[in-house]
Amino acid sequence: MNAPLRTPAPLGTAAAYREAIAEALSMVRIQAELGETYALLADDAGLHYAMRKLAAQAGFALGTLSDLEKMKIERARRKA
Repeated sequence: MNAPLRTPAPLGTAAAYREAIAEALSMVRIQAELGETYALLADDAGLHYAMRKLAAQAGFALGTLSDLEKMKIERARRKA
């Protein structure tokens, strides 16, 4: 039996940012594992592709983390 699907967090919330970061980090982990396999197989094309995908997903996660921090600062400023 499959696990029930979770309801995604509402857009624009801190939870939505965290979900996007978690998803990107999961992809980083997958690309790292693929890269390791390609390296062990001496598949340079696959290794290059996996490394580029890993860097792109890590960059997305970092950018989204920056956006989350900016949102939190803006909300704190509005409350003050």
